[in-house]
Order: sequence, then C-alpha cells, then structure tokens
Amino acid sequence: MKLRVLAVLMIFCTVLSGCMKIEQDTENLMRPPKLSVEQQQIYAALNAAAGTDINLKYPKQGDNRSAFVMYDVDADGQDEVIVFYSRKDEDNNVRINILDRQNGAWYSLCDLVESEPDVDNISFYNILSSERKSIVVSYNKVLRDQKRIVVYSFENKQLKAEFDTDYTNSLIMDFDGDGRDELFLLQNQIAGMTYSEAKLVDTTYYNGKLDVVATLTPLYETVVEYMNLTAEKNAVSNTVKNGEGSTLTETTAQPLADGIAYNIFVDGKTATGPYVTEIIGVGHNLLKNQLLKGEKVDYTKLTVRKEQLFTKDINNDGLLEIPMGVKIQGGDYTSQESVYSLIRWDNFIDMELCPTNYTLENEAYKFSFEYPGTWNENNITVRQNTSVKQNNEWIFYEYLKKEDEIGDELLRIKAYPINDNPYDVEGYTLINSNDSFTYYAKLPSFEVQEKNKLAISLEEFEKLFHY
Repeated sequence: MKLRVLAVLMIFCTVLSGCMKIEQDTENLMRPPKLSVEQQQIYAALNAAAGTDINLKYPKQGDNRSAFVMYDVDADGQDEVIVFYSRKDEDNNVRINILDRQNGAWYSLCDLVESEPDVDNISFYNILSSERKSIVVSYNKVLRDQKRIVVYSFENKQLKAEFDTDYTNSLIMDFDGDGRDELFLLQNQIAGMTYSEAKLVDTTYYNGKLDVVATLTPLYETVVEYMNLTAEKNAVSNTVKNGEGSTLTETTAQPLADGIAYNIFVDGKTATGPYVTEIIGVGHNLLKNQLLKGEKVDYTKLTVRKEQLFTKDINNDGLLEIPMGVKIQGGDYTSQESVYSLIRWDNFIDMELCPTNYTLENEAYKFSFEYPGTWNENNITVRQNTSVKQNNEWIFYEYLKKEDEIGDELLRIKAYPINDNPYDVEGYTLINSNDSFTYYAKLPSFEVQEKNKLAISLEEFEKLFHY
C-alpha cells in the first residue's frame, strides 16, 4: 500500500514579516553602527523630536534587527520608519517613535514609552484586519526567558496598544481561515504559577477587540522550558483506488468535526532533563490536548526522549515527524544508553501516532544513522562492540523477535577521534569525517547481501548516514 501526501502545510516557528531590513547590527557593538545617508536624516529628525541624549535600541531576534524599521504602517503606499531608542537622562526603558517623510523631509509622528528595557523582535501580521497589518512587538522582561508581547494599531498618526500580555513562546498565523492572524501563546511555569498554560488570542465577536478566546491548562506538568514550536494542518488519511485498481492511502489536510484545523507540536525540556512533545489542536476559539485520551491517559509521555531532537519533516514527505525514544530489542541499550539510542519518528494522522522512520542517535560520537525503510524497532538490534579497544564500534543485526535471537550481521560503524590513527579497518570503507571523528563502515558479506532482504548497499548507507 502506497502512501501519498497531498497539500499538508507546515509552518515553522519563526517571526515572519514583509518589512525591509536596514541593519543587522546589535546594540552591544563596540562602536555604534555607521548610518546610511537616509538613516542619518531619520536620526536627525528623531533628535529634533526626542533630543540628542539617546541610545538606539536593536531587536535581538527576528528578521528586523535594526533600530530603524521601514514599513508602511498606515497603508498609504509609502514607508514610515519605526525607531526604538531610550533616553540617557531617564530610565533605560524602550521608546518607540514613528517617523514619516513629507516633501522629502523626515519628521516625528508620535512617540510612546514602554516598561521594558529591551526589544526582542518586531513583526507585522493581519491581526486586527485582513486588509491591513498590525505591528507586533515582543519585549524581553527582567526574568530569564520571560517576554511581553504587544499588538499595536496605528490610526490618525497615533500608536495604540490593542493587546498586551506576558508569554514565553509564540506562533502567529491564521489558524481558522478567516483571513486574520491569531496569536498562539505559551507561558511556562514561573514564580507564582503552579502550571504552564497555552492561550489563543483573537478578536472577539461581541466587541471586535483582541482578547484571550481560549486557554489550555495545565500543560505537561514537568516541562520547564519550551524550545520549539511547529504547526501543521490536521492530517486525515483516505483510502482510494487508482486507475489500475491498486489501493492508495492519501493523507490530506482536513479539519476535524470539533473544528480543529491545525495541530501545534510543542517541543519542551522537562525538569529532570529529557525532552517531550505536546500536540495542541487549534480551531476557532478552541485549544485542545490532542494526546489526552479520556480524562487521565496522556500519551504525551510516549514522546519522551533524552536527546535534544525536535519535531521536523525528517523524510521530506510533507508531514511533520515527532521524535520519541524506543527500546532497542535484544540489544545492550540499558548499559549503553548514555552513548546511543534509537529514535522512532511518528506522524500524527487521524488523531494517532503513526511510526514512519527510525534513527540511531549517537551523541558521544556525533553521528546519526537513519534506518532504511525495511528496518524498524522489531527486526533490528544494535550492540556496541566491547571487544575493541575504544568501544568505538556498533554492530547492527537482524533481530528474530519470535525467538528473541540475533540473526545475520547487517552493518558495522566505527568512529575514531580525528587525531587518532585508525586500526583494524581492513574490509571497512572510509565514509567521511568532521571536526571530531573519522567514520568507517563495513557492509555484510556477499552471501548475506544475496539472501537477506534487510541487507543494504554502501550507496544506500552513505545516503542514510549523517554526521
């Protein structure tokens, strides 16, 4: 049965905008950045409005890391300039000044002071209207990893805060297909909070103002840091027949009956060290834990792994895969789990976790080996060769699960520190090297290649080995 993927959209958690970048310099430079002629004119106009005793502020992240951000904030067809700065004679809090050009000269339209010392990022989204962009600014708070997000409108030459809240992570996009973007916000556990929470922010139907329209609490209780957010349209499988009568399984994007249109994959770090992935469904005014079955069974725990691996499209099939640690059958995983581990990568289709790929991750020797399509956790086992001097070899065998026995040897991988002279590599092939290690591989005998369908070629191995 062949799997065909049709139009499943993935959105990665990056701050997107359509504005023009002028500088990539940051506030912490040894010298102030050299301004262009146009920037000098803008700076002179800012001095005329705010005085000369000022420091420019530079966003720390995102696509727009200049203190001068050009964007058409009033939709008149001409770019205005948003400038971040602080006054030396007052506190260090961020000020925002918007300047416009008239008859070739720049002048200040408005000035607003904020309560935070640093700008994290600035971006532009269709939040208040599908016709016009809103200004979204994130500020860094004093507490580590804590931020504050503000959505501004700009009307009648005035900057107005339409929504303001604290958060730690965000994803902004049109989740419900109404032509306007919504804000998905996460807040991890901090002093005074007993749990983490997710919030969905949208314009409300009764007054058209931005507000929290859905919350989800508590999130996975042991997560202390959210590290990666990715979103994907809800995936549903359909069985169809092609013109030749063969059965195909198509995976398409389709909202659920409850209105969930997107799933957000939230990769986080737990207090005890391992990593975990939560799946949060998003619909119109709706957030839902997609891995919670019933009231008490939370399948999020199945995604626990010790490796810092995040949800991604590992096999370029158009679908996101979630990493999760699984036991190596018939191997010595328990004694060597600090050296290497087996990761299963699952799609989320039809509200179920569906295995699709496997990788052997070796953090100590800095390589990853992606299992061929015929290999899985039930027919392959791995053992570290403890008979060699440096314990630097890993042997892959066919695993006969019914008999709980090891079958044919299928592959050997060796790693040598980059400055060591390799030894005992007769019959091995030099694969490549990085800054730390040189890697060798040994494929099975011709007899095994001929009789065992799990055997792979050197060419196939080289495509699957990553370092």
